[in-house]
Amino acid sequence: MNRAMSWMVVAVLAAAASSAWAQTVPMHTSGHNANAPTIDIPVPFDFSSQHWHYRAQLKFDPQAGHMLKQFETPNIVTGPAMFPVWEEFELKPDSAWVYDWHEEILSPGWTWVYTPHDQTGGESLITKNGLPWPWEPIPMPGGDDPTKIWAKFDPIKPFDTVEQQQRGEPNVLDVHKYLQWNPTPENQAWGDEDGEQFILVREYPTPEPASLTLLGLGGLALLKRRRKAGAQSKNRKAAATG
Repeated sequence: MNRAMSWMVVAVLAAAASSAWAQTVPMHTSGHNANAPTIDIPVPFDFSSQHWHYRAQLKFDPQAGHMLKQFETPNIVTGPAMFPVWEEFELKPDSAWVYDWHEEILSPGWTWVYTPHDQTGGESLITKNGLPWPWEPIPMPGGDDPTKIWAKFDPIKPFDTVEQQQRGEPNVLDVHKYLQWNPTPENQAWGDEDGEQFILVREYPTPEPASLTLLGLGGLALLKRRRKAGAQSKNRKAAATG
């Protein structure tokens, strides 16, 4: 199956009604605190459509721990193979804004495949409310690593307008990609040994340090402008009364 056809299959899967969508939507709190307890999240595999499709409510709290997603192994995988991963995160009303996305595969032999940020064709790695959301890769120390996704984008917050909040319709962050199995002479198959019942992925949404720095500088600049404006207003009032 070629790349374009594969993305068409994912789009069809998303549009079709799925039994997984009918289940109770779980709620997760995730952050970038490596010292906090990890949140274990089992992600079942849909054997009929051969993909993972996961839906959850997400609260981003910087002090919370990472997600450890446990993707159910699709039986025994032999030879090169790609499986779609379609994740939908509805932001909880009390969630912090999400600025970026980090995912790291912990199970050997698996890598990510997704549409590059500078291509308009296919399905975007990041979408907001079902529409492509512009994103950029975050440089990785030592160069790109196919076992990792580091992406930054304009902030996605729970609500954009008061009307949207009154309707109770929070924004939805979607992440679309493939998990690809890459056999080696030492390991030709996945799922035939103990410890291969799941594909483990560590995930954490968090602003990159540069974003936090800019936000901090922006906050300081805003505070200085407000103080300056306040001082000017007091001076004007003093001049008027004098």
